Amino acid sequence: MMEGMNYREEWLKAAVEYFRPHYTANKLEIPTVHVSCGFPSTGGLSKRRTRGECWKAICTSDGSRHIFVSPIEGDALEVLGILSHEVLHSCLPDDAKHGKKFKEGMKLLGLEGSPKTAMPGPQLRMIIEGIALKLGDYPHTPLKPAEKKDRKTSKKIFKVFCPKMRACEKGCLLLDQVKEGDYTVNAGVKSLKLGMPQCPCGESLEFEAEDYEIYKELKQ
Repeated sequence: MMEGMNYREEWLKAAVEYFRPHYTANKLEIPTVHVSCGFPSTGGLSKRRTRGECWKAICTSDGSRHIFVSPIEGDALEVLGILSHEVLHSCLPDDAKHGKKFKEGMKLLGLEGSPKTAMPGPQLRMIIEGIALKLGDYPHTPLKPAEKKDRKTSKKIFKVFCPKMRACEKGCLLLDQVKEGDYTVNAGVKSLKLGMPQCPCGESLEFEAEDYEIYKELKQ
């Protein structure tokens, strides 16, 4: 355990330096990067919350990157896993996002899963466990935001879709005209009470199962 690790930013900064040899060995150079504990710009408290964020070089006056790890995180191994993902972003061009270059970096470093939520696989996990032993506990008391009240009953707009499109049937005239996703319509509760809209193929549109249960409550 390192002595003098009294502040989160010191711990996070040291973690980046411990990552450096592994990244360099895989031809990924970590640039000047500032690491802090803080909420990401979006999704910090959403159901599928954003756990970390790397700000692009173009966003800073000196071209450095800034990484933030959510204050909701408190486990050292989890924080290091999140950090390994964000540090990879810092090594890549601003426009790389989670595309080809990021996926190539994931493979080199040992990150696994969906690019957007990739975390360390077994080999990288072993490296991170060694770093955690050197750093000691993450010096941070995680925040526990109050749970949001259920807002389902306040929903006013529903998205309804063509069931033929969802089932990938050729019966829907729009199957070859819509490049991605389903044919959908946004409709309010008052309009839906008058009747369900129709797809241009002639099929009545349908709710998602979860939305239908909410609609039934609102319709009463």
